[in-house]
Amino acid sequence: MYINLSSTTKLNRAAVINTAIANGLLQVYSGSPPSSPDYPPTGTLLATLNLPTPAATAVYSVQQATVNNAGMYGTDGQALLTGTTGTGVFCQVNVQILMGIIVSILSIALAGAYTVIPIDITNEPVTGSSLQGATLALVMTGQLIFNPIPQSTILVTGIAGYARITDPTGLIGIMDLDIDIAQPFGTPNPSVVVNTTSLVAGGPISVLTDVLVEA
Repeated sequence: MYINLSSTTKLNRAAVINTAIANGLLQVYSGSPPSSPDYPPTGTLLATLNLPTPAATAVYSVQQATVNNAGMYGTDGQALLTGTTGTGVFCQVNVQILMGIIVSILSIALAGAYTVIPIDITNEPVTGSSLQGATLALVMTGQLIFNPIPQSTILVTGIAGYARITDPTGLIGIMDLDIDIAQPFGTPNPSVVVNTTSLVAGGPISVLTDVLVEA
């Protein structure tokens, strides 16, 4: 069975998650998570951080981009193109240009954070690299961008393996997330980026970035 939700439905689902984790905790554990947050946590509890209220902001972001109009007069080579319509932070896309036109999409450099999606996601005008008339077809999704999480003190020395978001009591698991440090040393695109995964009791732990994207 295959299900493909609309961007509005994905955003609404992200908003529901945001409500569910209100006043909750982010707990950092050693080891690997259990098969579901419904199960008791595995490993050792190393640190607990209080989530802000509200925990996050639900926005639209770009999940995928394809070439709709390859444009003309661009500068050959790799280029960074930027969206132009909608409300919020515009997406940025890495492309390859050859003979003045877009020949391939390389990656989504910045997914964006839109409160209003682009006017026509099938035909989004982009700028950059002297291109004229270039447009992309965008697939949008919902995203939770967490508000700043207050720094906390590490309880037990150990290696951070995963993070669990719980209700305010810390007893009911809501979601388990991968955790690592920022690139270039950590794994690509973890859900939770912390200042260190080698935790030492009494030291500080800070969440630098926490982003959840609807698939």
